[in-house]
Amino acid sequence: MITFNHVQGAGMSVSLLNPKLEMTEKQIQLVQSSWAQLANRQEDLSDHFYKNLINYLPERKSDLKKIRQEKGLESIIKSVDRLVAHLPDFSRVENEFSQLVDEYNTKGVSKSDYATALVAFLNTLEEKLSKIWTPELAESWIFTFASFHQHLSKRITDQSLKAVI
Repeated sequence: MITFNHVQGAGMSVSLLNPKLEMTEKQIQLVQSSWAQLANRQEDLSDHFYKNLINYLPERKSDLKKIRQEKGLESIIKSVDRLVAHLPDFSRVENEFSQLVDEYNTKGVSKSDYATALVAFLNTLEEKLSKIWTPELAESWIFTFASFHQHLSKRITDQSLKAVI
């Protein structure tokens, strides 16, 4: 279960506000190697993510359908692809994600929607990587997003964006 300031799962809890979040080489390798298995399946991943989002946020179905039609979910998947490729250098993708947050902020996406979307995305990864999914891999993905969240929280100066990060 994910809450705003904590990510919980795989038998662990990571505070998103912990000042010492640094990814290990093993975590980076696990995330990058698992993501590589999805490299040629990004459209399928986007479709599966959409289905999971609808399951988690049925009240936002019409909004999610519009976002999907505008290729918004595909842009999220492409952004995650670049995030994973540049691990652990989050600064190389912070502007891209800040723009995504800004775009979705104008569409009324709330703080709780982001947390729910993260759960849906992690669930999508677990389902698509079921043959290799382990607690250690889950923890590595959770830690990736927790670390990136912390990085964005420190770097974003726009108060309207800070409100949803």
